Amino acid sequence: MKKNLTLLTGLVFALTVLIAIGCSNKNGEPTDESSPEKVKIRIGTVRENGEKLIKMKDTNGKKATGDDLKYLITDCKRNTTKEVVWNINLFSGIREIIEINPITTTRIIFQNDPQIISSKRFILNLPDDLGSGEIQEKYEIKLRLRDTTILIDPHLRIPD
Repeated sequence: MKKNLTLLTGLVFALTVLIAIGCSNKNGEPTDESSPEKVKIRIGTVRENGEKLIKMKDTNGKKATGDDLKYLITDCKRNTTKEVVWNINLFSGIREIIEINPITTTRIIFQNDPQIISSKRFILNLPDDLGSGEIQEKYEIKLRLRDTTILIDPHLRIPD
């Protein structure tokens, strides 16, 4: 009886580990199925020199941390990408995405405001009529950490 209980406990533990590995990568970020219709942007934190910095990474492989976030440009494919999704990484220390707003006065990519799905997830549905030529819009994300609010201002771009 004891032998069966030990074996069962071992199997449950192994199954739990396998499920956890399959559902997240080494940074505790859920794995995302890549899709040309969806661009996903993960927002998290990283410690550098004792300071907690915001980091962002998109499904195109582009990433930036801290002050370099203002140079982060996430590309969306014209007539293919239908939505952009912003998610907060688990255990990042970021409590919520307060809002996402375009900074540019000409709103081509941000014709609609991003939809709040939850305090940790926003979705922007891209318009079908993006015209031709390269389009780039700067936007800002307001995040709430434990006791501070942070503004970051990356870009979305539709290459030519």
